Order: sequence, then C-alpha cells, then structure tokens
Amino acid sequence: MSARDRAILRSLAERIHPGDAGAHNNLGVVFYQKGLVDEAILAFERALELDPRLEVARRNAELAYRETGQFERRVQRLRQELEANPGDPSIRDALARTYLLGGRPAAAAREWASLLADRPEDPILHLKLAWAESRSGRPDAAIRLAERAVALSPEDPKARFEHASLLRLADRLEEAERVVRAGLALDDELAAGHALLARVLEAAGDEDGARAARERAEELDPSARRQERHLSLEPYLAGDEPGDGESGSGDGESRPGGEEPETVAGPLGPFARAMRLRRGGDLDGAAQTLERALGDGGDFAARQALAEIRLLQGGLDQAAEAYAALLEEEAASPKLWNERGVALHRLGRLDEAVEAYRQAVALDYDYALGWNNLGIARAQRRRTRRSGRCGRPRRAARRRRSCGTWGCS
Repeated sequence: MSARDRAILRSLAERIHPGDAGAHNNLGVVFYQKGLVDEAILAFERALELDPRLEVARRNAELAYRETGQFERRVQRLRQELEANPGDPSIRDALARTYLLGGRPAAAAREWASLLADRPEDPILHLKLAWAESRSGRPDAAIRLAERAVALSPEDPKARFEHASLLRLADRLEEAERVVRAGLALDDELAAGHALLARVLEAAGDEDGARAARERAEELDPSARRQERHLSLEPYLAGDEPGDGESGSGDGESRPGGEEPETVAGPLGPFARAMRLRRGGDLDGAAQTLERALGDGGDFAARQALAEIRLLQGGLDQAAEAYAALLEEEAASPKLWNERGVALHRLGRLDEAVEAYRQAVALDYDYALGWNNLGIARAQRRRTRRSGRCGRPRRAARRRRSCGTWGCS
C-alpha cells in the first residue's frame, strides 16, 4: 500500500466518532482489506472495549487473528515475555485479551483471575473477568464479578451499565432495569445508558418505555439514529465475491449463519480453503480440510465451521451434538444457539428447537433471524400438536424445504 493510501486511512480513523463501536468495527474491516492487519485488530479491540456485546466485532477479531496466524504467534510471544517477566501485569493482561479475541474465553478468564488475585480492589479487572466468564458460559459468576466492580466504584455509572448488560444477557430483566436506572441517576447525560435501558425495556415488553429511552439516547447522541451495517470478514474468507448481494433469501427461510454483511478478503489458511470448498459445493472436501486443521488442538473456529457443514450435509445428529459442545464453551453466543436450533428444528425436535431459538433472542434481542426461526418453529409446533403428531420425528432429510424453512447459506 502506498504512503498516500495509508495516510488517507489514518485520516479516516481520526474522523470517526470515538465512542461508536460499530464505526471502529467497520474501520477494522477496511484496514484488513488493505492489508493493515495490526491496525485492523486494534480497531476490533477498540470496538469491543466500547461494546463487549458486539458479536460481529468479536468474530472479526477472531478471524483476523486466526487467518493471519497472528493468534498463535502472539500467544507464543506473550507467553515467552511473561516467562521472562512474570511480575509484569501488562503482559498478562495482553495475553488475556488475545485469548478472548482468539475465541478462548476460558483461557482469558484464567489469566485475568491471576491478575485479580494480586489486585483484588481493581474494578476494571473485575469487569474484564466478568465478560470472560460470561463468554465461557458462567453467567452467575460474571454477574457476581460485576456486582463487586460496582461496589468498588460506586460513583462510576459505566460499571453499573456493564452489570446491567450482564443481567440482561442472563434474562434477569427487572434487576437489569433497576441497575441501569441507578447508573443514569449518577449521570443522566450518557447516551449509552439510555440506549441500554431501551434494550432492557424492549426485552421486557415495555415498548413505550423503550421508545422514550431510545429517543433520549438519540437526543444526547444524534449518531445513535444511524442504522449502519456492521461489516464482517467472514463471507469473503469463505470465498464470496463482491456484488453477491444481501444474504436474505426473501422466502422466510431459517439459516444457520445469520447475516452476511459486506466483507473483505484475507489470507488463504485452512479455514478459508474449507470455506471455499463449501461455497463450491464440495462439503465432504470442506469437512475433511477442517478435520485435518483441527488435529489435536480443538480450534474453536474450525469446530464451529465443521458443525455448520455437518448441518448442510444433513448430518443433523452430529451437528446438534457439535453445537451442544460448542455452547458448553461459549454459552453467550446467540449465533450458536440459533444454529443448534436449526439442527434440532430439522430433526423435528421442536420443543428443543424453540428453546434454543429463545436462548438466541434472549442473548440478543435484535437478532432478527433468531426471531424469524422462533416464529416458524412455534407455528409448526402448534400445527403438529393440533394434528396429533407432536413428538414424531419429521422426515427432515427428505423434506428439507418443508414449509419454506431451513435453507442454508
């Protein structure tokens, strides 16, 4: 890249809203497209600092790390530095952040817990560990850590917002509303707090209250009115070409993957090769490539991609089991819950599918695909109960497109 192009990109970075997580995520995608991988990862990290719930930024960071080989190199380098300087907290903190962004939240939690043992009065460390615990599927532990962070910094409204966010993810909505209102009582001028209150009230079914909170957030921060697309690296790494258009099929189908926003290209590692084979229709080749890439390491991203391919192949029992195993490691992922729901849905296990979709939308109330799939599954369950066929296995393999559902992208 020319010096002029670099200067233009850095000028763009300076002009984006410093508190806009989505803008930082999108900037990271642009950096990655231009080959500025280090800058891209920093942008994704900044997006997640601003909004730990921004799933697309977390996934982008994980892909950027994995596809460039930077994850393994950075972990190795940081561990070597830590061995040489075991008392340096900044190195251990960097290692924890790398683990979290690389899709290993349990490893991140161990590193932050080690730091917290030496600095038990640090509220920021409590919150970092809380999000790692949440990502590891331990919501109660995460909430207790956030409560402690609030106790350590009672005048900090942002600590209360983090606590409220974790309560919301755990579907403890009354508590979440009480905590976020307590934060706003400390500073009523924080747009992020009103936006969070809107999401909590919307999840609780209070549409009027949610609308008022959203209007207040937009009044304080006009940029909140923008409905920008959050860009993703994933489909280009899977071999999509520019101009493929939107992923929506227009026929009300449920899909395992969710949105496919605009994307950028990356290095052709095993994951990308498997995705290219998948896009070319060679599902067996894609599965074999991922199985070889897994080896003994158990890479999370590869296992997730393999589960999705099993679903496309019609290996529904295998897919359902694979998603259950993935959710044991990352129970706070709405995408994984939705995809497990699709597998169960096709198997005709409608009660379990409904529950999986419910978990997806409880974690992300704005997850339109999850709501769509939940509505379809509930309607089919009502029909099967009325016809006296509740509980019988559906012939999913032979009736893959029954009732216009379950198309996979």
